[in-house]
Amino acid sequence: MDRQSLCSDLLYCIGNAWTDELLYDVNVEIDGKSIKCHTFILAAFSEFFKDIFTSTNERRNAHVSLQNIPFDVFESILKCLYTGDIILTTDNYFDIWRAASFFKIKIVLKLCEKFAIDAINMDTWESIYKNATILESNNVLRQIRIFMTENFEQTSLTSTFLELSFSIVRGLITSHKLNVKNEDVVLDAVIRWVNHAPKATSELVETNGDGVNSEKGPNSVGQVATDTTQPQDCPQCSRKAKLPKLLRYVRTCLVSHALLTRVYKMDVISTNKDAREIIVKAILYHVKNFRQGHWPSAALHRACSGYTHGGVFAVDGGNFKFISAHDEKMYTITRSDLLQDCVQFTTVQGELYAIGKQLSSPNEELSIAVFRENKWNFVMKMEIKDCLFFSQRDLIHCYNQEDYILKSINSKSIEIVTRGIAIRNLPHVAHAMSLENYILFFYADDFEGIFTTCVIKFDLCSKSAEKITRLQGSAENLTSFRNDIFHYVLMKDGSLWLIDYCPYSCVFDFYFVKALWESDREVYGAFAYAGKLLIFGKHPNSGSPDDHVKKIHRHFQVVKYLSMEAKCSNIAPVILPTAVLSEVEDDS
Repeated sequence: MDRQSLCSDLLYCIGNAWTDELLYDVNVEIDGKSIKCHTFILAAFSEFFKDIFTSTNERRNAHVSLQNIPFDVFESILKCLYTGDIILTTDNYFDIWRAASFFKIKIVLKLCEKFAIDAINMDTWESIYKNATILESNNVLRQIRIFMTENFEQTSLTSTFLELSFSIVRGLITSHKLNVKNEDVVLDAVIRWVNHAPKATSELVETNGDGVNSEKGPNSVGQVATDTTQPQDCPQCSRKAKLPKLLRYVRTCLVSHALLTRVYKMDVISTNKDAREIIVKAILYHVKNFRQGHWPSAALHRACSGYTHGGVFAVDGGNFKFISAHDEKMYTITRSDLLQDCVQFTTVQGELYAIGKQLSSPNEELSIAVFRENKWNFVMKMEIKDCLFFSQRDLIHCYNQEDYILKSINSKSIEIVTRGIAIRNLPHVAHAMSLENYILFFYADDFEGIFTTCVIKFDLCSKSAEKITRLQGSAENLTSFRNDIFHYVLMKDGSLWLIDYCPYSCVFDFYFVKALWESDREVYGAFAYAGKLLIFGKHPNSGSPDDHVKKIHRHFQVVKYLSMEAKCSNIAPVILPTAVLSEVEDDS
């Protein structure tokens, strides 16, 4: 027999038993009125009645008296149990929902929760949120959180937002999907929340990460949930004391300079050392405007911003691709006829630059282009055929491998500011990176029969070079990257080194962190994003499962090695408008 047909027939028979008043064995009395029904039906659907009817005395009396439950509410619930039908409206749904919660009737609870979720809008979300909090409805609270995330600008202006617990506010502003026109909205909401004095007894209880009550809630109808875990005037748990924790989740580097300056003068900031330091760092980020190679956690764009963080690279044939740092999806971007071979990328003040040559070029000289307004714009032609291409603040460096000459171009004036610095006695360089006023050159060296990597420090001010260390391992395929604190170097054998630079003594120290894998792999590039390290290369065993380290304690929460199907150029971290990206299905 068809299961659905059987269920319909059973429900029809049970409904007839109720309307025909067959074999009633219990009488429920409410507000002086009584209604007859069956103990089996009540016990089957309700944990509350099941406990009552399994009691010997109550079973013998076959009579139940209820208080604080409207008769019409119980009658609606009973009709649902017998027939499967229930009429929910904005006027009665909460009374039915509350009674169903008290009686522990799951089928009615689900119907009420669905009605509440479907009814969420700007006019109703506050009352639904309070009701869901009272009844500890995880499903509804979760949907309210999603609604607040999608409509943060409007919901953050309400009194309900100001009464939210710290963990809920933190959860909202942490979300990558938080929908705001700019980050000023988020900082303004945080400041208003901190300055607000919450009610002594709040209906909006402290919740866990899912937006649900972390304490055992009400167990009787009409009881109001309150947060009694800490007194409101406790200095340790005051809102102002929690301000620095919230500011760490605000993308403060994306807040306007005008608002940062105004906020800095507020007492709530100026009297809090940790909060003041966070705002000062954001202001300095605006002033210095050094935005190449890494994004601080406070400068990560949200999904609504119209920008995407990721890495750009070139594959054979001059095709340019982009991989999203957030979800690791692959995209294509506009290619350039100027850049078809030997392409390298770098970023200067947030702009993407590339160097390469045309396959049809007779002299094979390299050209530099910049990506602006969704197209590649010619910058200048370089009279060189092979170079290392990297940046430093507002400078673009080209190190000619043939004659050991370093040329530097000002990205603002598009002028060669350093026409040729000869760096003598420097072997073939495998990698170069900038750090403060220095350039570090890495080259391979055979030391007593062992492959090693020598590191040369070049001072741009004094134009002097100095060998500073020798690292175990080959310089081939070496790459560098950084997080919020340190710079790192990664070798093809998986050796990860930390660079500790002291600006006062101008000393560079290299510390071995961890071996990320055991056998050699090609490494094309790497970058850090929101505590995650993404490494790009080619696994020697195509199709084999990843065996890399999943995390590096105190450095990266997640480590991923993404094996590319085809050999590619270096990977340059960059922020691009989402509109210029075209998603592709392959992972090449």
